[in-house]
Amino acid sequence: IAGMSGVIITDMIQFIIIIFMIVAIFIPGIYADTEGLSRLTELPDNMLNGTFYGWVFLIALPLFLSPSVLIRMDLWQRILAAKDGKTAKRVSIISGLGMLPFYIIFPLVGMTLRIVLGDSLNANDVTYLFLERHSDIGVKFLSALDVTNVFLNAHMKEFILGFVVVGLMSALMSSGDSFLNLVSISAVRDFAGWRKKSSLTDKKQIYKQIRIATIIFGFIALGMALVLPKIVDLMVVGIATIVIFVPITFLALIKDDVYKYRKAAIYSILSGFVVNLVFFVWGTIAPDQMEAKSSFIPAFIVASLVLLVGVRFWKTDKQDGSGGKD
Repeated sequence: IAGMSGVIITDMIQFIIIIFMIVAIFIPGIYADTEGLSRLTELPDNMLNGTFYGWVFLIALPLFLSPSVLIRMDLWQRILAAKDGKTAKRVSIISGLGMLPFYIIFPLVGMTLRIVLGDSLNANDVTYLFLERHSDIGVKFLSALDVTNVFLNAHMKEFILGFVVVGLMSALMSSGDSFLNLVSISAVRDFAGWRKKSSLTDKKQIYKQIRIATIIFGFIALGMALVLPKIVDLMVVGIATIVIFVPITFLALIKDDVYKYRKAAIYSILSGFVVNLVFFVWGTIAPDQMEAKSSFIPAFIVASLVLLVGVRFWKTDKQDGSGGKD
């Protein structure tokens, strides 16, 4: 609701909470349970070499999912908000390097509990079990900082558990609030008449519409989180789905006259979305036959092929009174 400035401020607060949670609980807990990481060798080989979901998934992940950075709305928003290109490049490199520890720590949590609790571990319970197991580490951490409040001393473990839950929600919301903000702006721009010159002069009305859209989309997202099962898997697939926009985005970056390929772009997006949905549903219904998280692989391939065929063979619509072939 506070717009881009509010998103940046909340991201800073969320980042501080996440850092504290990692330093106070996750790192000490992982180190203690794995006996200085030495017990990681007890894990199955496919959990250490990345082939747990199969070689196809491992190879496709960097090939097809990495280019999704090109069309991450939140990343483009921050790049465009930078004062110049040099600043945007420097901050992008720093933030990219800063994300690496998170991608190392969080998988280690699941690997650690797999060692401690065995194969019967339910993946949905991993985070809670780890936090419950190591909340006392957070108590010791705060005690070392001379936290002497009577209430906190009496209820320190519950306080730490609540704090780290907030930290986990912060990890999700650091991206969630950015996407919510951008979706609201896009919806108002596309459907509320921003293209009309008269509407651009009424900034207060525009901001009001964006705030209303944010509230509406926020409640929709909350409803989906409460109704749909395996919301984390759904979030992973949702993020992976954006790879269907990579082909047309790449085309827009390398060509100047991309408008004439608009029909090819539409068919590319639609075909990729349908394929992604079909394979995701298939993986959900029959997980032994198809891994739902891999649905983005055929979707990316189909979207790319459809766009290539469209650019090569389809006729373009008339533009400025002239027509031609793609």
